[in-house]
Amino acid sequence: MRIQNQQLEWLVQFCLKFEMNAKGSRQRSKFIRILQDKIEEYRKHRQELIELYATKDAHGEPLIVVDNGERCYDVKDKNGYMKEFIELQLEYNYINMTKENILMLKVVGDAYLNHEDMFLGIESDFYHYICIEFEEFFDKQVKEISK
Repeated sequence: MRIQNQQLEWLVQFCLKFEMNAKGSRQRSKFIRILQDKIEEYRKHRQELIELYATKDAHGEPLIVVDNGERCYDVKDKNGYMKEFIELQLEYNYINMTKENILMLKVVGDAYLNHEDMFLGIESDFYHYICIEFEEFFDKQVKEISK
């Protein structure tokens, strides 16, 4: 299963909405721990981009400025930074189909695909994309059983 960096935090928050029994809750917790590890890795890479592109203060720390009333890093090459940042956002993370993960993905995928909330905008895109990933996972499982 693959998930883009930009979808990780949304997916964690979404999964926390599921009502599950004890077994389902354990599997959801395992799934969320995997996602949180991937979020930490993403944040590390995002910080590396800031370190690379941000102007530094006298102590060598990224300089924070106020731009249009918002605090942000002082980045001189904004186009270069944004190109790298978008690339980072769109990078995929993979959850391997190991024996340990198959039960987890079945339980979480079933809850996810049977969730009935409505979404708009980017949430709708994220929801749709993750549905496709879980559907592909279930299709692979059916093919494995059929062999």
